[in-house]
Amino acid sequence: MKYFKYKNTPRFDFLKTWEVVFEDDFSAPVLNAGKWTTSSYWADKLLGENYSLPGDLHWFTPGKNCKTGGKLSIEVKKEKAEGKIWKMPGGFVPVEFDYTSGLVSTGRSFWNEDGIFEAKIKFSPEKEVVSSVYLQGEKNMPVVHLLEMGTKNRIGISNQDGNGKLIMEGLDISNLSKDKFYIFSVERSGKTFTWRINETEVLKLERTDTERSLHINASTLVVYEIPGLILPKAEPVKFEIDWIKCYRKR
Repeated sequence: MKYFKYKNTPRFDFLKTWEVVFEDDFSAPVLNAGKWTTSSYWADKLLGENYSLPGDLHWFTPGKNCKTGGKLSIEVKKEKAEGKIWKMPGGFVPVEFDYTSGLVSTGRSFWNEDGIFEAKIKFSPEKEVVSSVYLQGEKNMPVVHLLEMGTKNRIGISNQDGNGKLIMEGLDISNLSKDKFYIFSVERSGKTFTWRINETEVLKLERTDTERSLHINASTLVVYEIPGLILPKAEPVKFEIDWIKCYRKR
């Protein structure tokens, strides 16, 4: 029995200190609507539906591209779709996109302050897309990246400078083995953020600009045209997540 196997190991010490406050193994045949929405926190507040940003080549469908039944698979498909894009000064403008993708968020259901966020994710970057699991507050920035892969492969915290340019403080993880599952986690304690990969600490940052309460998101952005070799016969690019958990100290 696992109890006797781990009885005198540090594994039980962890469970004495921490409790699970959110988890999903995506085993159900459909996405758990009590835990996840398929639109972002800001899309819900501003428009009531998903929208894209300048430079995005995709539209986030309302769930069609998010598959479950053993794991979460966010799929990018080459197909026409009507959606809206945010453009200044016109606001939300109708656009036809060449790709569809998916997004999931706990913006309506779960936010956490200090604690551990972790996920078992397949590291399979494609340079034309940006797949990520990330934490945000009520503002778009800064963003705490549990993992970002694709155009760049990294963990850390991103923000914008005074000119609106994206800046990232973190660690490049391009040396990880492709097409392998890893457990990525970030522990927050006040202003200290600590990242681990398969329980090995790899990065620690001190930040005071992040909001106290954060929610979980996962998505894939299409930022470059995807060659036919990646999408043969319209087969989707898949961002695969085995499970997601969050812990809080007892």
